[in-house]
Amino acid sequence: MHDSDLTPTTLGELLSVPLHEIANVDIARANLICASGLPGTEDLEIEQHIRRLDIWAERIAAKTTQFLPVFHNNPATFDNSEPRWRLLALARVLADEYAVGYHMERIHSHPDWSDSKDLFIHGITGQRRTGTCPSLPVLVVGLGRRLGYPICLSHTVGHVFSRWDGNDHENPAWRDRFNIEFSGDVSFHDDNHYYEFPVEWTEQDRKAHQAGSSEYLRSFTPSQELAHSLFQ
Repeated sequence: MHDSDLTPTTLGELLSVPLHEIANVDIARANLICASGLPGTEDLEIEQHIRRLDIWAERIAAKTTQFLPVFHNNPATFDNSEPRWRLLALARVLADEYAVGYHMERIHSHPDWSDSKDLFIHGITGQRRTGTCPSLPVLVVGLGRRLGYPICLSHTVGHVFSRWDGNDHENPAWRDRFNIEFSGDVSFHDDNHYYEFPVEWTEQDRKAHQAGSSEYLRSFTPSQELAHSLFQ
């Protein structure tokens, strides 16, 4: 259900993909490959997790098609945004049918990050079904792209999130741009929200963003998305 046609299976193969072709590698596959060999991946079978994501995406697509009339019958309830409705449908299936949510024990001020399941998507697509800021947005992007959605990663100070970035989409109904926070529930925000969340920006950061020179609140390029997984 996605256009990715490069299927590396090892970190060496992934890093051998030319940068101009990284966009053709499934972000979920790249994330799982980057996790390989870390604590918590002793029984990791990448293809099994990829198949599970494909199944989840097929279920989300079916439920979205089934209930799309709910949006068309009352679009104002969903801010007249079909993309927002589609993300609500995606989140509902993940939470209600697959029990996906945030790993609450990782919220406290000094969390233990020694288990890779808390940082990569196999913690979500495995038996635990929980993730955190580094992994839940990757899941949303991976599923969204399987559904054909114009979704990417972005970040602010100390936080990563996903974004619907479709202002120039060929489908007029999908021309929208908003930031997505998914932790079991889903919410949508404009960029100004991240001036304060999860930490308040410095005046220097604000001025840099207003001048267009900030690294924050930009949609990631495919190579930056790969760098996010490598960084973890």
